Amino acid sequence: MDSLTLDQVLEAFDKRCEEREAKKSAQEKSDQDAKARLDALKKEIKDEVKAELGTTSKPKADDEDPNANAGKTPAAFGAAVHFGKKLSKEEQMIVDGLMTKNIPGNGLEMKFKLDVQDGEDRLRYYFRHQAKEGKKVAIDGSSSYGADIVPEVYGTDLYVRATAMHGDLAKLFPKVGMTSDVEHIMELLGKITVSAYSSYANQNTAIENVTPTSETTGSATLTARTFVAKENVYDRTAADTKVNLVRALKTNMATEFASSLSKAILNGDTTATHMDEDLEAAGANIPEAMWKGLRKLTMAGSLGTDGTDAAYTIANLLSVRAKMGKYALGPNKQLCKWIFGVESYNKLVGLLLAQTAAPQMANYTLEGGDVDTFLGHEVLVSQHQREDLEIDGYADSTGTDGNQGFISLVNPNGFVLGVREEISVRLVPDPLNARTQIQGTLLMDFQPLETPSASISVCSGLYGFTV
Repeated sequence: MDSLTLDQVLEAFDKRCEEREAKKSAQEKSDQDAKARLDALKKEIKDEVKAELGTTSKPKADDEDPNANAGKTPAAFGAAVHFGKKLSKEEQMIVDGLMTKNIPGNGLEMKFKLDVQDGEDRLRYYFRHQAKEGKKVAIDGSSSYGADIVPEVYGTDLYVRATAMHGDLAKLFPKVGMTSDVEHIMELLGKITVSAYSSYANQNTAIENVTPTSETTGSATLTARTFVAKENVYDRTAADTKVNLVRALKTNMATEFASSLSKAILNGDTTATHMDEDLEAAGANIPEAMWKGLRKLTMAGSLGTDGTDAAYTIANLLSVRAKMGKYALGPNKQLCKWIFGVESYNKLVGLLLAQTAAPQMANYTLEGGDVDTFLGHEVLVSQHQREDLEIDGYADSTGTDGNQGFISLVNPNGFVLGVREEISVRLVPDPLNARTQIQGTLLMDFQPLETPSASISVCSGLYGFTV
C-alpha cells in the first residue's frame, strides 16, 4: 500500500468524522420521530379514554345526559369506578371526611336532604349507548349468568341491595316546618249558621234577627321525635371504594329512614303499653313507639271493619270506605290511599281477576296483574303493614291465629307531618379502630289534625281477616 500524504490522511479523517456526525444526526432524528410518534400515540389513547369516559368536552348526543359519565376512572388504574352524576358539595364533604385524618375531635357535621331516588340505571345507560354506537357487549365467560355480560369496568362499582317495599308513606302527608321542638298547628273549626227568611214581612228585620256564630280554632301539637341511624365505615373499605361507597351509604341511609317513618306511620303507638306485645317488648327506642299510627287511630276511633276471621271480600273493602263517609267521596276521593300488606295485595289481584261482571271490572284499574286503583283510590303496598296479627287487630299472645292482616284507607289531608330538621349527618373519627362512624339523625312528628272518630273519619281499616 502506497504511503499517504498528511493531507490525504487529514482529508480521510474529516470525511470519517462527517459520516459519523451524519449517522448520529440521522439516529437522533429517528429517535425524535419515534418519540413524537409515541407521544402522539399516548395522546390518542388518552383522548380515547377520556372520550369513552365522558371527561372531554366532546359533542353530546341529543338524548345523552351531559353529566352521566362525569367522574369516571378506569378500573385498570386502581381507583374505584363511578358512573353517574358529579358529586354534590355535600357528597364531596363526606368523601373528604372519610379520606382525611383532619376531622375535628367532635366530628364533621353537615345537613342536607338524602334522596331515595338518587342514582340511575347505569348498566341500562351503558348498554343503550353501546348499541347506539354500533358496539356489541362483550361476553367474558361461557355461562349464561348475567354477570358474564357486565363489562369489567363495572367490577368495582357498588349497588344497594333492592329489598325494601316500605311504601315511602311520609310522602303522602302534608308537611310543615317546625321552628322549635314543640309546635302548635292551628285549624279553623268554626261553622257559620245561615238563616233564611221566606216571609216578605221579615225581610227588613232579617239581618238584625240573625244570631251570629263565633269562629273557633283547634290545635294539634307537634313534638319533634329523633330518628337515629349509625354506620361504621372502616378505613380499608373507604380506601377501596371511595365515591361509590358514598353513593351507596346515602341511598341506604335515606331508604332506611323512609322505611322507619313508614313503620311509625302504620304501627305507631305511644300508650303506656303498646298495642302490639312484641313491639312493647322491643322497648321505647323503636320507630313504632314515636307516635300513634294509622292502625292505632283507626281502632281507637272505632273505624275498623271486622273481617270475621275469613278471607276478605270486595264487600269488606266497600265497608271500609263506607266508614269514612264524606272523607272518601267527592273531592276527597282522589286524595284517599289504600295501604295493603304484601299478601293482602296479592289476594286483591286474585280477587279482582276472578270478577267477571263488566260493570264491576270497570271500577278497577288492573293491567299487567297490577292494581293501581281500587274504587277510585290509589293502591299502595308496604311490607310494614302487619299481617301477623290476631283477630282483634293486634299482635298479642292471647290468641292462636297470628295470621291476620290489616288494610288501611286514609285521607292524608287529615294528618300533618312536622319536620323539625332534615337529615343531619355527622362523621365521627375513631382512629384507634381505623374507622369513621357516620351518624344520621332526622327530627319529625306525625299527628292527626283532629282525633279520628265517627264524625272525623279521615282513616279506616279492615282487620281480623286471614292472609
